[in-house]
Amino acid sequence: MENDAQNKPKDWLLPGSILAAAIIIAGSVIYSTGLKNYAPQDSVTASSTSLAQNNAKAVKISEADVILGDPSAPVTIVEFGDFQCPFCAKFFKEIEPQIRKN
Repeated sequence: MENDAQNKPKDWLLPGSILAAAIIIAGSVIYSTGLKNYAPQDSVTASSTSLAQNNAKAVKISEADVILGDPSAPVTIVEFGDFQCPFCAKFFKEIEPQIRKN
């Protein structure tokens, strides 16, 4: 009887499942934290500054555009919305009136 217990192959399903779950959980934690703290602050500031400069050059107002306010204002807000999107609806109801007022 002892020979049968020694010759029986080990059941690796439970330890393998635990290991796979641990790897998945660790990966999701790493993914959810992202690379927020990975880039140095100077490179983030430099890249956002150059991005703002590129965007300022790219925005051109034509006669077909619907604009509100002064076309030569220092700040330009371009809004893209979807009438089926609940977040766009929330923006339209809550944020847009504040932007128009200010």
